[in-house]
Amino acid sequence: MNWTASHLLRPSRRAPWLVGAFALVACGDDSPVDDTGTSGATSSGVGSPTAGPSTDPSTDPDPDSTSGAGSSDSGDDPGPGLECETACDSGEILWQVTWGDAVAWESPWRVSVDAAGRIAVAGISYPPDTWPPSDSFLALFEPDGTRIQDLAIDEHVSGATHDVDGTLVVSGETDAGDLWLRRYDGDGGMLWDQVYPYGTSAYGGSMVILANGEIVIGGGTNTAGLLARFGSDGDPLEFSPTQENFYLVAVAELGEDVVGVGEGVGGTYWAGRLDAEGTAVWSTTGPTSGVHALTVLPDGRVLAAITNLSQTTDMMTFDPDGTLLASEALPRAGVEIYDMLVLDDGDLVMAGAENVSGSHCWLGRLDADNTLVWEISFAEAGGQSQCRTVDLAPDGSLVASGGRRPTDFELDAWLVKLAP
Repeated sequence: MNWTASHLLRPSRRAPWLVGAFALVACGDDSPVDDTGTSGATSSGVGSPTAGPSTDPSTDPDPDSTSGAGSSDSGDDPGPGLECETACDSGEILWQVTWGDAVAWESPWRVSVDAAGRIAVAGISYPPDTWPPSDSFLALFEPDGTRIQDLAIDEHVSGATHDVDGTLVVSGETDAGDLWLRRYDGDGGMLWDQVYPYGTSAYGGSMVILANGEIVIGGGTNTAGLLARFGSDGDPLEFSPTQENFYLVAVAELGEDVVGVGEGVGGTYWAGRLDAEGTAVWSTTGPTSGVHALTVLPDGRVLAAITNLSQTTDMMTFDPDGTLLASEALPRAGVEIYDMLVLDDGDLVMAGAENVSGSHCWLGRLDADNTLVWEISFAEAGGQSQCRTVDLAPDGSLVASGGRRPTDFELDAWLVKLAP
């Protein structure tokens, strides 16, 4: 694989990923987690909510001392961090923060970083062991991890990404099956709110803002895939059901078209290119146990992460016309990829879950020769964890978010920042 430039896509899926994944795997590593946090590198000039972790115990801070970062206006504690389980001397961890309570489970769906380094995390919030969710959250953080805003959203969130002007666009669907879009300013103030009755139950799976400012939502209905286009002001331009029955979990811009991957019926994946009317320019299908992520290179090649029936992730490279150029197994067994981005040097950064001895958050960096430059997995003592989404900060650091399930009765949101 020859990745040559940066591109980011933020994928999604409709299913309760943490609940479903954790029901299928055994408990993870039972090694203890230091609730006071452990020491590690910190970003220049700022404190860290929970710094670490470090492989040198002599650098551990006084457990009674705090930096003051990582708490919201309500003064909540940043909480314990996840313990780095493997390769802790690579992928330098700058800070991590956890939030949530026993009343509502909080599951991050998207993370997005603006040009100033501020971080937005959007996800779903619901009472324990209930589905589908009826509420969502939007949490805003300073670059050092200090939480500055918490917004409750009374609908289901499926996408969130910053626009070039620094505003944040958030998408989702209502309980009635209508799509909605909202645009927020950098401080979380709502600029506009639009709801779009579709006429049948619609589910948003992914969102991308095109170079011309248009907003595209990929998703599906009960009978077909769905591609919806909106102007930068939220006005609807096109609602296009696809000709095939699948659910788009990730979309990206390719010329005047959109490429995407989706979940079909009967344990199949769909990958293809769709024009503005939702007609497939090309498409391909195959067996899968999970599909979540893709990205597009400047030369138009499409990279898709497809989990095969042997629980190995295949990195599939397509030509712009749909020709399969390569399919190479990810050099780490048991990892399912949920998000990925390409760095300027051509390396690929991925976020997902390592399902070998339980479900653990996994982050890795892959070079153009399909070799792992570094990888990190995080263990939840007696429970499970998963990395859902990753974005690139303007200083070159990486921000990832996902969920922690320390017990069967608790699901907390988690955010980590690390050097690339």
